[in-house]
Amino acid sequence: MNIHLNKFICSALAVGALASMASLAPAQGRSDQIPSFNTTMDGRGTTHYRGRDYRFTRLQVTVQDNRRVTIHAYIGPLSDIVFTGRADRLDPRGNRIMASVESSAEGRSAGPGDGAAKIFMAGRDRFSSVTVDGRDVNDQSGFSLRFAGTSQVTRYDDRDNPDSQGDRRGNGDGNGMGRGQGRQFTDEERWRNGRQDFVMRYTLTLRSDSGARMVVESIQDRNMPNGRVDRQTHGDILKYLINGQAVNQSGHWTQQGNTVTILFDTIQTGGAPRGRKEKFTGHMGNGTLVMDDWDRTFYGRDVRFSFSAR
Repeated sequence: MNIHLNKFICSALAVGALASMASLAPAQGRSDQIPSFNTTMDGRGTTHYRGRDYRFTRLQVTVQDNRRVTIHAYIGPLSDIVFTGRADRLDPRGNRIMASVESSAEGRSAGPGDGAAKIFMAGRDRFSSVTVDGRDVNDQSGFSLRFAGTSQVTRYDDRDNPDSQGDRRGNGDGNGMGRGQGRQFTDEERWRNGRQDFVMRYTLTLRSDSGARMVVESIQDRNMPNGRVDRQTHGDILKYLINGQAVNQSGHWTQQGNTVTILFDTIQTGGAPRGRKEKFTGHMGNGTLVMDDWDRTFYGRDVRFSFSAR
């Protein structure tokens, strides 16, 4: 009897040891690494934010290498709701990213948030659906988002996102393309007024997290002309390019195929930032971003925007 019992105990221990070894062995064909991507999807979505309900048809999701997450719902031509946070983990099957929501914003109104997001993946750089639930920390109002994608608009991943290009270019002087800053484009506008030549430089930064920024400045040590004819040809923006000041605009951008849309919502002209909405549309080709439509009253009717990548 003791012999049989000992054999049973030894067999059980052996099975337990094998089970323990199997549980310690890495799963084959699975990865818990959270992918980095920047993808925009068309589909059907609803969001509840600060007591109002919205329907929308386009959502952009960005997951950066540092696990920062941006969920960007386009609720109108110049309106959006943005949730930001951090990717916490990838579920064992690798098809769902679990993220915490730390802030939310509508236009220029932003505040801290406390919530959770689930990003259901349909591939390494494509999501199928997204849910967000949480509350605003300040006023305790609840927010939510539901989105089901139908078609992919555009995407970036680590192989071709602007941040990776920035690392390869990085000149480390604070003016180049450092990690997280995005890809820069520049253009210059030159014209002559009487016996004087004038030059304006436009520096456009398109970030991989969908942020956009444009700086307009005179590269000469004198004021821009501010006469009626000059403003008609080169825009009312000339009024702000005085005393060495620059014009800073910020907003966000999207891309569908070769078409790029930039929506600025904030401007700073020497004082505190204020709201001002401007829309640019253009197209990419051979490393050049050519603008097709813009506010010609503010930027000028004779200006031809053709931004070259730096």
